Amino acid sequence: MFILSHIGLVVEDINRSMNFYANVLNFSVGEYKADQDIKLLMLHNDTTTIELIERRSDPFAPRQTGLWDHLTFQVDDMYQVLKRLQEHNVELIDKEPRMSLFGKNVLFFYGPDGERIEFIEK
Repeated sequence: MFILSHIGLVVEDINRSMNFYANVLNFSVGEYKADQDIKLLMLHNDTTTIELIERRSDPFAPRQTGLWDHLTFQVDDMYQVLKRLQEHNVELIDKEPRMSLFGKNVLFFYGPDGERIEFIEK
């Protein structure tokens, strides 16, 4: 059996991204490591771990193909989290929740580095 350990996200500014994921999406800040080439920061919630990666040099640049399209978090109350995004002036792709083809309310928005994030209602 395979269990997803974490999601690695390359960011431009690790502090800006940490503030977004901690303050807007309520992730806890975990272990931080750095050397001359890279900064790494682990963020956690009850079910998900995100590794923020800021590269000072680019020995392992991300591929231009095979990239993930978006990151999705399941939420209980779509309008409550929409209000939170608006309070933090998050750039919304969808101004209001919409019905997905699977019959669930969804809402897309951008993270601080332009990553597409989706909320899907239980």
